[in-house]
Amino acid sequence: MEAARNAGQSNPFLALKIFRQAKREIHDWTTGYEILTKTPDEAVSHAHHDFWLKFTGVPHDVLKPYADIEFKTGVDRDSAGVVRPTLTDEEAVAVWDKLTGSIRVRPSNPVTKTSEFDSARLPLGTLAATGRDCPQTGWWQCEQEVEVQGGRRQFFRAGERMPHVICAERQGFWQKLMAQPATVRSATMWTLADYEASPDAGAAPPAARQRRP
Repeated sequence: MEAARNAGQSNPFLALKIFRQAKREIHDWTTGYEILTKTPDEAVSHAHHDFWLKFTGVPHDVLKPYADIEFKTGVDRDSAGVVRPTLTDEEAVAVWDKLTGSIRVRPSNPVTKTSEFDSARLPLGTLAATGRDCPQTGWWQCEQEVEVQGGRRQFFRAGERMPHVICAERQGFWQKLMAQPATVRSATMWTLADYEASPDAGAAPPAARQRRP
């Protein structure tokens, strides 16, 4: 890395901030290896996260496959660090843990498809993190348990950017004095809860009528 060399460090990897570097096991997969790092600001790129998880798998065992999983922030035009990340270190690690912890080996039994349209849909329970493009038109629910501006359940169309949420929190002294609501903006994990209603399906459920602000 350019910055590390300019600082007189013989090994450019000394400039990396390492959050985690250890063996990792997800459910009953074979043990893999995980490393979570952050590259500092350089002359040619912004500081960004670079998380990596690899499972070598077991030959001829479809339930223990090979997997090479990467997660980077500040990505634009397929390059990390092109833009400044919107996630903090804590948020990036939380998103990574949520995504990798949700990995499941799908059942090998064939599934009966009711129609070509249904087969094209992503399954309910699909996850999408703040900042990612929405992969499926429908109703999505955030993971926060507190009151959320616009409601915990919101409607997004495929291709829209999955937003942060604005949550209510305990009012501090100045908020009470100024009669201002206390809120915090936070990254979240959205879960696909329902598909887009057809024109003859009637009104959306009361909990889902709010659109994102």
